[in-house]
Amino acid sequence: MKISVIYGSVRIGRQGIKAARFVVNVLTERGHDVTLVDPREYKLPLLEKRYKDYNKGEAPEMLENLAELFRNSDMNFYKIFDE
Repeated sequence: MKISVIYGSVRIGRQGIKAARFVVNVLTERGHDVTLVDPREYKLPLLEKRYKDYNKGEAPEMLENLAELFRNSDMNFYKIFDE
């Protein structure tokens, strides 16, 4: 199964990334194809508009890439809390 684990915090000293990495490791050990989406690693800007608010082909390239990743994932796991 293809799974995207999405983590949202970019704060200094963030602790929740440890849990997100743990989830990635467990899912990978169980044979899943897992991608960790970490806004620090992807160097994501703050989103001024949602992906669906852009006309087709006009979203920033990184947003297009993430949309494609999510469309091709069988499951998206959101890590939405920190500490």
